[in-house]
Amino acid sequence: MALSRSNLLAKTVAISLAVGGLLAGLTPPAGAADDGPAFEVVASPALPQGSALNAIATEGGRTAWAVGQAPTGDPNSGNRSPVVERWDGGKWQLVTLPALPDIAGHPIISAELNSVSVSRDGEVWAAGEQRPANRHWRPLVLHEVAGTWSVLPIPTDLALVPSYVLLSVTAVDAKHVWAAGYSVFHHGQIFLMSWDGTQWNDSYVLPLPGGFFGNLASLLARSEHDVWATGVAAFGPGGPIRSEVATYHWDGTAWSPVAMPTVPGLPNGVLGSGDSLAAGRDDLWLAGSTISDPAISSTIERWNGSAWTVGPALPAQPVPLTVSQVAADRHDHAWAVGTYPDSTGPATRSVADIVRWDGQRWQRAELPASVSSADTTAITVAITRGGHTTWAIVNTSAGPTILRAAAHDSASDGD
Repeated sequence: MALSRSNLLAKTVAISLAVGGLLAGLTPPAGAADDGPAFEVVASPALPQGSALNAIATEGGRTAWAVGQAPTGDPNSGNRSPVVERWDGGKWQLVTLPALPDIAGHPIISAELNSVSVSRDGEVWAAGEQRPANRHWRPLVLHEVAGTWSVLPIPTDLALVPSYVLLSVTAVDAKHVWAAGYSVFHHGQIFLMSWDGTQWNDSYVLPLPGGFFGNLASLLARSEHDVWATGVAAFGPGGPIRSEVATYHWDGTAWSPVAMPTVPGLPNGVLGSGDSLAAGRDDLWLAGSTISDPAISSTIERWNGSAWTVGPALPAQPVPLTVSQVAADRHDHAWAVGTYPDSTGPATRSVADIVRWDGQRWQRAELPASVSSADTTAITVAITRGGHTTWAIVNTSAGPTILRAAAHDSASDGD
């Protein structure tokens, strides 16, 4: 689940206008955690300053994967190299990745990973983007089978001019994988592609009637015939810019747009963007956000099998929590992670926050002081299907910190 860039489009179009009013005079939520589970820091490999881990996925308590990027070469170049870390049940370890092959004879000078997915057969898929020298960004997908990583060839029918960025990947098995994001310089289009086990079959570009830009920030596959995608469509070139949530469903034959519910109090009556999807036992969860000067508000929605409905409402607090991701298990429990601004100190900072839905109410989780006192740049979460182990990654200016909350010894969490 793509997190460092998952809210990029929806927030970029208005964040510069909203941020001044949003930060003025804000104070953090009062009190400590509300009986929620406590997270602990888990040691992980040291990464260079400026590194980030953008996404995490788990196969149960014994295995988890985190992906992101680290600076490479000249610190002033902005170039990155992809990073993958693996939890083996006892410790996190850096994974040795294969060299990225040249594209059209041009070496890759920068690459990063935004999303990771573990298929039901235990294979791992990581997606992001790569940039050849003097060229635009291209999709990047890495694939792991039995400990061996490979770089999948990119689709052959992509145009040469636009940049293509993958924000999310979801895998059912080795023959059913989807990756999506956005295509820069192609107005009115959303980038989506699928893998059939040997090649990228299609490069889907979903039209946005009346829109001039869009992305798909989150993908979720429950089966090869039940795949969901959510993101944002931006409207209004030549006038006031607005964004609306764009959600689609794949039924095994075609992608179709799905109607989203009216959300009382929002400027356009619907979410401004869909940022994250998660699957519970019988339902789906969606976290979305809306920018309305001077506030950024987040909303949780659930799919009941026939329609999306609003709620459960996030806990009330003086400073709204901007949710970046949601995760769920098969026991009707869910986690929402994000940040809120704190301007009580000499400089305004973003504070990491995690809340858990226990089936009846939200609880604030207890975070280590080293995390809650830092300036957070991004946060992501993953939970095992049985709900016994929850992982979170908090990125700060000092680098990523991996957290874990476990209902019992994670080594016995085989779900």
